[in-house]
Amino acid sequence: MRLFRRIAKEPSNDRPSRQNSLTILFMLGLLTLTTSAFDVPQVGNVLADELVVTAKQESEKKDKDSDATDSIAVKNAEEPNGETKEPIPRALKPAPSEVSWPTEKYKSYKDIPPSGTGLRVHLDSRRWVELNSLSATKKIDGEEVDIFWKADGELIDPPQGFDPILLVPARVDNQIPKATRGVSLQVVGPKGTRASMSTSGLGGYGNFSVPIDDEFVQLPLTTIMSDVPYNHAYVAVSVSQERWEDISLDNSQGMQVLQSQEDRRLYVVIDDARQYAWQLEIERDKGEPIVMTPSVVGGSVSSPFFPESLRSSVRKEFQSAQIVGFNFDKDQPMPQLVKLQRSLYDVVRFENLSVFPGPKSAVLITINGIPISEGQKPILTPLDETSNESTTFADNLKPDNETELIPLSGTVVDAEGNPVPECWVGMFVTPQEFDQSRKSSKPFATGPPLTFEARTDEAGVFSILALKSHFVFEGSFWAVRKDGATGTLSRNCTWSYLQDHLKIRISEEQGKVQVVDPEGEPIDGAKVTLEAVRIPRSVTRELPEEIQNRQTAVTNNNGEVTFRGWSSAAIRGVGVTAEGFGTQYLDPNYASQWVKGEEPLKLTLYPTASLSGQIAGYAESQMENLQLQILTETRGDLPPMSGRAVVNVAEEGRFSVENIAAGRVSIVSSLTADSLVKMQIPYIPALTPGENRIIIDNPKLVPAVVVRQQFIKSDTNVGIPDMKLRVLWGAAINDGSWRQSKPTTTDKNGWWTAHVMPGPINIRVNSRPEGYAGTSWFDGRSGHLGIQAEVPATDQLVTLPAEVYVPSKSLRGRLQYADGSPANDWSVYGHPISWSDVGVGGVRTNGEGLFTWTYPTGYPPRLYKASNRKWLSDHHFTDSYLIPKLISTDPFVLEIPEHPDTSQ
Repeated sequence: MRLFRRIAKEPSNDRPSRQNSLTILFMLGLLTLTTSAFDVPQVGNVLADELVVTAKQESEKKDKDSDATDSIAVKNAEEPNGETKEPIPRALKPAPSEVSWPTEKYKSYKDIPPSGTGLRVHLDSRRWVELNSLSATKKIDGEEVDIFWKADGELIDPPQGFDPILLVPARVDNQIPKATRGVSLQVVGPKGTRASMSTSGLGGYGNFSVPIDDEFVQLPLTTIMSDVPYNHAYVAVSVSQERWEDISLDNSQGMQVLQSQEDRRLYVVIDDARQYAWQLEIERDKGEPIVMTPSVVGGSVSSPFFPESLRSSVRKEFQSAQIVGFNFDKDQPMPQLVKLQRSLYDVVRFENLSVFPGPKSAVLITINGIPISEGQKPILTPLDETSNESTTFADNLKPDNETELIPLSGTVVDAEGNPVPECWVGMFVTPQEFDQSRKSSKPFATGPPLTFEARTDEAGVFSILALKSHFVFEGSFWAVRKDGATGTLSRNCTWSYLQDHLKIRISEEQGKVQVVDPEGEPIDGAKVTLEAVRIPRSVTRELPEEIQNRQTAVTNNNGEVTFRGWSSAAIRGVGVTAEGFGTQYLDPNYASQWVKGEEPLKLTLYPTASLSGQIAGYAESQMENLQLQILTETRGDLPPMSGRAVVNVAEEGRFSVENIAAGRVSIVSSLTADSLVKMQIPYIPALTPGENRIIIDNPKLVPAVVVRQQFIKSDTNVGIPDMKLRVLWGAAINDGSWRQSKPTTTDKNGWWTAHVMPGPINIRVNSRPEGYAGTSWFDGRSGHLGIQAEVPATDQLVTLPAEVYVPSKSLRGRLQYADGSPANDWSVYGHPISWSDVGVGGVRTNGEGLFTWTYPTGYPPRLYKASNRKWLSDHHFTDSYLIPKLISTDPFVLEIPEHPDTSQ
């Protein structure tokens, strides 16, 4: 660097030579900067120098990047010919790569694994963050021993013979205890660097800096995460940038500054306080300036951290803002405020960290929300430059043209087995994912459409010439007797089996529903529709729309209707339309036996409200015939009634609904899964009874994003065809309604494609290739309903990282009672490392107590559970859960006590 300075200042009459020398030095400086920015890290390091930043950060990034060089030449210095000489940049010193823990000053760091062995992320050439390890304390041979492991679950120098299963707490009262884990991180940056940390669990952390040399410091961040409820955790570290921005104290720049003379405190009120590091420079008695850090960042003005005496002084626009608080010595007068500064945080987030070591976790690292690992980034390409191996942007499979007609013959009988003549029978085929022709054309239709219908003869026999469009039949048959009594038969079987096993039984039971108003008075003239029933000793079935139309009645003056073929206890879903109450319904997802015996199911309608709004972007879309289904979820009497209304979208995107049950609001549009636009639905606060709400933050139409992904085998990298899956976006990733989703199938090369809404999506897979298994439910990549992914808003094709299936393994076992007899008809579950992972389970034992688990390589079951269901009536059951004892591993035998008494 001295040579650099000397040559830059040395006078010369040979201008070209001098310019060449400076050019060479400039290039050397840039090369030095580039080399330092992309230095070869330790094993596990991740580079993050080329990041796409948000628009808000762009100006900050430009200023930060300009600080990466230093101007040595005198400003405005002139050459002999009068031209201004350009300043000569030089590279700033890069952050040191070898920074040991400060063990000389802080002895507690001696036991932590060495620096450089963890996951290191370079924010730029002068700042890096390393997640060193996770840890737990375990008593071994009477001594407390610290066990350390890497972010992905690999143990670090464990005691000889140590089994990580020992770190899994035992179940208490059949509940899973929450875990406590230690986390060790290092932050290295220039002097003045600030950092903060958040984690999945509860607990504080020490936050101090230790000098490395005259220019750099390290911040050793260690914390205890307590009450971690899952097998995978996150740690987020916010690191200040090198550039600090001066903030005016005159209540400008989108914030308000308040002082409490009595409490000796200063507060900054601003909407995005947590996005910045803050510091305040003060001066006392004309002494040296003192730099202070805040005592609180991020609380609201209504929190206990903000004095009540100042709340009336907060401007209206900051009533829900965040605060930054500085506390001064109460024994001294208020200091002189010299300078308030802030620095935008860069946030490094480590996700899918192994709370329990052992099976591998798929650790995800992001900086400011952007994945930095090449294997985790989506690839963006122009839509006209897609790979030849990918599928088209329509459905991945074409309808099967090889159809044939199959003659079906069945019978309808009553409870005594007698034939039921002149009975209507409907056949409802659950559509295969590729068969669009079988799907209902109505946007909010319930269940599959009617495909064939017939009537029974005097012998109770019906005949149907059905269209076989798939080698397996999946669907149902419903019978409606002349008196309205119904029965059903569901099947998922081959067509040949169906031809020999087609008998529908109609029960003589009767179920009653009574509808009352909020004061408990019966409602006369309400329209009541049966929408779902529980099949005796089986599951709940929603009635297809055709059957619902045949199971609709009007209440009498006692507010009652009667449905034949089902008891009151079997009724699970009901829709009610009454004057002044709109349409309210009993959601079958709240599957519960609401009544016992012959008493009617009493439904109390909920007070209503009204709602109106306007869809942003509707006029530009030139869309016609758009409908919305507005749903509300109430918090009232049991059984819980919810609101439902279908409204047409008028000109300029306006919509409204009157008399909908007050409660939490959700909205669904009639847009199809393949629509080129999607509707973003904001959070809408719950409606209160009698309210007339006009939505301020309205739904918005946005362009759909074309996204694709390939499923491949880990050992061959060959695509996996015919994988059935469902892509979910928007509210569907949490509510399980499928309302915003696309069913599809991978093509011959293993690719699927869909039009989705930008943002988080889930990919729910319904297939398993023979000999292989997925790992997303084990390694932490699963969302609420499937493989989790993030899709950016773009007009390009988004290719997600490939979903890799690994070879599967099988474990054949036996469940027995304590006397050695087989435990028949139990469900057996196995978990690889903790009770909270999905594991393998729900496998039923046969008459000999035998079962077979199939699991992905690397995730063998280590923890076991068994359950058994006892039916107390046709519509009510209880499940018992036991932790079996491992008797032997070869053969694999689990043992439980004698069948528990579940009659109570």
